[in-house]
Amino acid sequence: MGTPIAGPATLMEWSKNADELTQSVAQLFAQASQLIQAIPFENVTGGGFRYDVRASAPGIAFRGINETYTPSYGVLNPQFEPLFVAGGHFDVDTALLRMYGRGRKAREVAAQVEAAALFWTKTFFVGDSTVNPRVPDGLMVRLVPGSTQVLDAGATAGGAALSLFSLDTAISRVKNATHLAMGTKMRLRFTEAARDKDVSGIIGFQVNQFGQQVTTYNGIPIIDVGQDETGTDILGFNEAAASGANTAGSIYVLSMRVGNLWGIQNAPMEVRDLGELQSEPKERVRVEWLNGWVLQELRAACRIRYIGDLKFTA
Repeated sequence: MGTPIAGPATLMEWSKNADELTQSVAQLFAQASQLIQAIPFENVTGGGFRYDVRASAPGIAFRGINETYTPSYGVLNPQFEPLFVAGGHFDVDTALLRMYGRGRKAREVAAQVEAAALFWTKTFFVGDSTVNPRVPDGLMVRLVPGSTQVLDAGATAGGAALSLFSLDTAISRVKNATHLAMGTKMRLRFTEAARDKDVSGIIGFQVNQFGQQVTTYNGIPIIDVGQDETGTDILGFNEAAASGANTAGSIYVLSMRVGNLWGIQNAPMEVRDLGELQSEPKERVRVEWLNGWVLQELRAACRIRYIGDLKFTA
């Protein structure tokens, strides 16, 4: 066993002191999702996390000699972010193990863990508790159109070309931005812009711990959220544009750190090999993780919407 982790830490870091099976599943989770690689998690007690959001600050004034101050109080609104139970039973038919050996179990479980990680990533952005009360609200629900944290790329009917000035504006509205999150097609538009001296901005590339190439914009890593467990783009050009047609996409600017936007968990992910079932000729692995996420700081995230699948402008 290594040194105990006090947190906050990423899912991979939390798993370092776990058993080999849990470490393997946590690594598969992270490898499947650049978002899970990046977001820190903090342990919380009970069923969630209580915090306050400042609605207004106390007043301040100047005073003259022998005068006094008028008492003033800020307004704090209490909030509660619940934990949600995520996980699954990953079953492998014993006939497959007899035909192809024990290694087949690891491959089958890996495929199912990858699907679970992609589902978690999709929920982080598009989850809606009014549709499914078992999931937390994603950023698309939490960032309310009309607020300072939702910008429109333009009013073009089918989606507007993103200007890098608009992107810079969105970054300026986020407190200590750490990442940009977007779909694969949108990220490829940055690769295209890197070849255009008129609109490139400062676009670079680096390699992460899994050997994956990561694009950066002005030094901020871009998270490519990819596809969900069904093979559908999570943040594709399939959102409503200004006209209502589903031909636009979004970019999210994130500050993923405790106090801004971060993950919570009751404890690190738990993975158990339950062995062969009595009722069916299958071996089962159970993964369970009580987790959620907190958007505590108003300026921890910003969304640019109504972006068309078009070449960027300066």
